[in-house]
Amino acid sequence: MKQRAKKINSQKKYPGTGGGPKPPSPSPMDEAMLTFLAGKPSMDGIDGGLETACTATGDQPQLPESEEASCRTACTSTSVPVQQMADGNPPKRKRSRDISEIHLEVLEAEKDKLRL
Repeated sequence: MKQRAKKINSQKKYPGTGGGPKPPSPSPMDEAMLTFLAGKPSMDGIDGGLETACTATGDQPQLPESEEASCRTACTSTSVPVQQMADGNPPKRKRSRDISEIHLEVLEAEKDKLRL
């Protein structure tokens, strides 16, 4: 229901180009849902996709629900070994060339051609 209301709102906000019949007006239920969702962040996803929500696991304490409360997730970090060369030094990385550097090289090459 929420997803359908968001889709109708999106179609109303961003109409397609060209002619054709007027898009259908939202139903009273959709209007109520859009009024409820007004001002809240929303994201468009895959058509026909499912709505997802954060769920708490059994070992986490439950927090009281409020309109401003958001889902909290626990982050864990793992260390990943860095590959090193046989001599013990990390491999050198090439610096990516900027477009202005490439353009400068081309201009200098053309300048050298004109001198010949």
